[in-house]
Order: sequence, then C-alpha cells, then structure tokens
Amino acid sequence: MYISTHGSSRDDDIRQVTYIYTYDTNVTSRDQIFATGLAMVDISGIISSRCLAQRTVVIFDTCHSGAGLAAQTLATAEIDRLRQGAGRYVLSSCEADQNSYEDSGHGYFTESLVEHLRSSKGCTPLTDLFSQVRNDVSQKVLQARKKDQRPVMANSSSAAPIFLGAAVGSPSGACNTA
Repeated sequence: MYISTHGSSRDDDIRQVTYIYTYDTNVTSRDQIFATGLAMVDISGIISSRCLAQRTVVIFDTCHSGAGLAAQTLATAEIDRLRQGAGRYVLSSCEADQNSYEDSGHGYFTESLVEHLRSSKGCTPLTDLFSQVRNDVSQKVLQARKKDQRPVMANSSSAAPIFLGAAVGSPSGACNTA
C-alpha cells in the first residue's frame, strides 16, 4: 500500500490524532479536519485487521507520517496486529513531528525511493533500500531546505526479507545476489 498526500500534526487535533488528508478534507479548523480527514490510527487498524497477506509493505509519504508508528498514537494491541505475519513493514517519509518536503511536484522521499528501486532493479532487500533512501532524503532536504526530514521504518519482529521488485529479464525474475 502506498499513500502520498498531505497529513496533519498531532497538534492540529484536540485528541492528538494525526490525519491523512483526502481530496476533500476541509482544513479550515480542527473540527473540520476531524470530520473530513482519515485518521492514521484508522488506516493502521484497517491494515492490521483486513489485510490477510503475510507479507505487507505500507509506505506513507505525508507530513507527520511517522506518527502512525508511535506507541502513543496506536494502542499496543493495534501495533501487535500490525506486526503479525512473516513480513510486515511500514515506511514513513518523516518522523511524527516533521514535515515531508517536496521538490518539483513530488516528495523527496518518493523520488529517492523510485530512484533507488530503478538503480537496483528491485534486487535490494527492503531494509537496505530504506537505509539508502533515509540517508539520501535526510541529506537532500537538509541541503535544499535547511530542515530535518528523517524517514522511519517499523517492521514485525519475525519479518522475512522483502524485495519490492525483481530484475527484468532474469529467470523467474530472480535477483543475482552473487
């Protein structure tokens, strides 16, 4: 699952909930965000209760998206459900208290993710890919904006390695790991 949109800060809600903005979210007041946005805790609940796949990758490129990984946002039972399976990974473009910056109409996080996937042809384990993206985004945003943006990742304790693609033209799409 990949979500790229705007997101609210915990400070924008009286209950300290982070929201994902949909195309019709009304951001004129805190009450309107609550009434028209999609709570990050609801997204986490849907993924943990409705997604039956054992291996899942969820990617958020939104401001304050790291709040979806914070214990104070999600109940312990929800975090445990989200982490169940052979491989559950959640990648967020920034920490809970940070903005996710854009350049030329798209986020630095998405641009870096696509760039690293293309260069590796999908043959890099997700954890290694994320490490490259995290370093790339942090450096680019600091250089261009003089701001901090630190992507974060959470995964299930029993997460098996996941590759987001496979080499084109190789037998069975296998990656050459030799």
